[in-house]
Amino acid sequence: MNDAADSHNASAGRNADAGASPGRRALGWTLRLGGIALAVLLLYLTISRTDADLRSVLRSASPWPLLIAFALLGATHFLGAYRWITLLRVQGVYLGYPLSLKLTIVGHFFCSVIPGAASGDLLKMGYVLKYSQGRGTEAVLSIIIDRILGLAGLIVIGAAAGAYMLIWRHDLVLAQPLLATTIAIIFAGAVGLAVLYAVLLLRARLMRWRPCAALATWGSR
Repeated sequence: MNDAADSHNASAGRNADAGASPGRRALGWTLRLGGIALAVLLLYLTISRTDADLRSVLRSASPWPLLIAFALLGATHFLGAYRWITLLRVQGVYLGYPLSLKLTIVGHFFCSVIPGAASGDLLKMGYVLKYSQGRGTEAVLSIIIDRILGLAGLIVIGAAAGAYMLIWRHDLVLAQPLLATTIAIIFAGAVGLAVLYAVLLLRARLMRWRPCAALATWGSR
């Protein structure tokens, strides 16, 4: 049943394109190519108005580390799409992986070109409601949870990078007060995340502890 729902949702966009008139398909391709051209133009204008010499930087860069960096950056979209459909399935919403990947990439694009990180999420919410099968609240909640998990992952990576700086480049940290403050804030966020996870994991045991049970009873009044 789940596979049937996945295939149905994944083919919905293709069926819509197949049933469209030639004029509508031509308009769709025109808009897509126009969007790509506009993105390239905006990127060129942004780079040309800065002092950065991107061409010389790319020429002097080592090719293999650069290719690995691009590959890892692209892999985040594929992994993010898989993480999102996993959250959707937990909520009872079944979305095909190709459609999930498409919406994830479109969401990242709008987060990059439109001010505010929530613009891409709002677009994904609007599209996923069409395939929510009466579970619109659960579908929207999956996007919020996905954003929270992404933030938690960034905190973990930042804490690991901060630990590396403190161990191997402590002289640089001591010489840069702003860097030291940033690392301290990241560590505080990591500690808060660990405490929150421990509370959720040990919630049943904590509720058997009398002070916590009394506090929960008082808070529910």
